[in-house]
Amino acid sequence: MVNNDTTSLAESTSTRSDVSSPLQPIADNVAKRVKLILSQVDAAPEIKQQFDLDPADIAAHAPLLRGRKLTAAVAFVAGTGFTLFGYDQGVMSSLLTSNQFEASFLEVIVEASHPDHATLQSFTIAIYEVGCLFGALSNLWVGDKLGRRRTIVVGGSIMIAGAILQTTAFSFPHLIVAHIVTGYGNGLITSTVPTYHAELSPSAKRGRMIMMEGTLIVGWSNHCLVDLALYVSVSSSIKLDLANDNDQIRFFVNWLSAQWRVPIALQLVFEIIMVTCIGFLPESPRWLVKRGRNAEAMAVISAMEDKPPTDPEVQRTYYGIREAVAVETSSQGSLRELTTGGRSQNFRRTAIAMACQMMQQLTGINLVTL
Repeated sequence: MVNNDTTSLAESTSTRSDVSSPLQPIADNVAKRVKLILSQVDAAPEIKQQFDLDPADIAAHAPLLRGRKLTAAVAFVAGTGFTLFGYDQGVMSSLLTSNQFEASFLEVIVEASHPDHATLQSFTIAIYEVGCLFGALSNLWVGDKLGRRRTIVVGGSIMIAGAILQTTAFSFPHLIVAHIVTGYGNGLITSTVPTYHAELSPSAKRGRMIMMEGTLIVGWSNHCLVDLALYVSVSSSIKLDLANDNDQIRFFVNWLSAQWRVPIALQLVFEIIMVTCIGFLPESPRWLVKRGRNAEAMAVISAMEDKPPTDPEVQRTYYGIREAVAVETSSQGSLRELTTGGRSQNFRRTAIAMACQMMQQLTGINLVTL
């Protein structure tokens, strides 16, 4: 057991925090951390015996955030990633017919003398989805090697490069390559963020969090943010009648390429926020267990549940992850199994999942953006 002097230290820290109110949150956080470390030291023999983990090692890997703060931070980063997906998918289709976009890329102007330009116009939008496809497929091999956080950082960095390339495009091939690069990065992000969010959410809130995350694709992003982009792009057709002047003044974007470059560049805001904030969050405990970093995984689970490592709920979650990872590593699976039937009906499950994703792209708001 911990001696009385050490316990009184934690209590005195909490008591002194009442004296100076401006420092109250900091003092409370320090007191909470001290009590957590003391509880881990007190339960050191039990943890060492059950899990062969060093409590000091667990305490050393404790995340910066715990409990609701950690859940909210993960939800914010995941929501930013899906908001970025919805915005980036919908913004380009609203810019295709703007006069400055057509002036920059003559290949998208549909005329009677150039009927094939309609195909090029569609190709400009559809090639983005091709980039997303390759990005998502490459995550089958990249995701487990890099981990959830680093995969999101890599995908976000690729999207930043793609957004810069799109914003600075002055030729049609340049725009197409930039669109593919952006799509590839988005494929990495959208195939990683839901997994990362689910693995860092308490089981009681997991379903609700994922549903809230998904609504950001078609709800807030495609309706509000694309409307903002449309305001900039269609403002070229708006004129102001002055009260004492018969002249009509066009908005400045009518004669500047900012008419389409600014809406595309706006996605950089979400990309930078996502890549920056992910650095303050912990790695997925499932991936940590798979890599043998068990003490760090236990620290993350403890922070996620906001309970000490000796808590039964924390231990149950840790045991469940270890058992699931053990089953995965013991079985030698391959992509060929997705085409098999039998008792597990892998092909039927794969077909249903693929059909749902295809229908998602061909219905509702996604039909408008393509």
